[in-house]
Parts: sequence; structure tokens; C-alpha cells
Amino acid sequence: MPFSQKACDLFRRLGQVSQERGDGSEQRVCIAFDEPFDAPLWFKGVSRAPWELDRKGVDVIVETTDLGKLYLQIKSSESGVQNFAKKGRKNIAIVLIRGGDTLDEIRTKVLNALQPLRSELEKMRSKYAITE
Repeated sequence: MPFSQKACDLFRRLGQVSQERGDGSEQRVCIAFDEPFDAPLWFKGVSRAPWELDRKGVDVIVETTDLGKLYLQIKSSESGVQNFAKKGRKNIAIVLIRGGDTLDEIRTKVLNALQPLRSELEKMRSKYAITE
């Protein structure tokens, strides 16, 4: 097998490993929120994003009582967070989930990552609110 084919096979396998790690992190986020916890009043639930949204950078959808659906991108490395942040998708919160994070830590990280997005949406809502 020529060197270039070996390199292609290696990069392909590395991509598969990265995808598997990402899928595992997304699943762990959903599991963390399936367990009972002291949820904020606005929280309704989470679900994996359908493939149409996944292609646009959304891994998980967080349902809320007040702001509708919030979108979340889950990363397993700091470089992944930085690279996604450079894309400038301000309507998608980014959270770093490590393999050793507990379910409590995952919930805390997700809720903290959503707070800036929630604040921005609340500001927009109040700015464009119709008053009588």
C-alpha cells in the first residue's frame, strides 16, 4: 500500500474516532438530563438534533418554557470549541464535555453554556415586545 493510501486510511480512522467520541458526548448529555435533577423553571427537556440541524452545527435541542428551542453544539476538546466559535454562529451555545465529566458536571456545564444565549434572547424579546 503506498504511503499516501496509508495516510488516507489513518486520517479516515482518526475522523471515525472523533465522530464516535462526539456521538458519545451527545448521548451523555441526553442521559444527564433524563435523570432527575433540580431543573430551572424554564427547562422542559433535551433531545438529539435531527440530521438537518446536525448538518448546521446543532447537536442537541434544549426545550424551554419561555424561549422555545435553544440549540447546543457539544465539543470534546478545547480546539473543537475554538474552531466552532470562529464560525460565528451566535444562535448556538457551545459546551465542552470531557470523558471524565460526571452527569452533574455535564448538567452544570450545559446550563451555564446556555445562559449567555438565553440572556441575548431575553434582551431581543424585550426590545421587540409589543406593548399596549
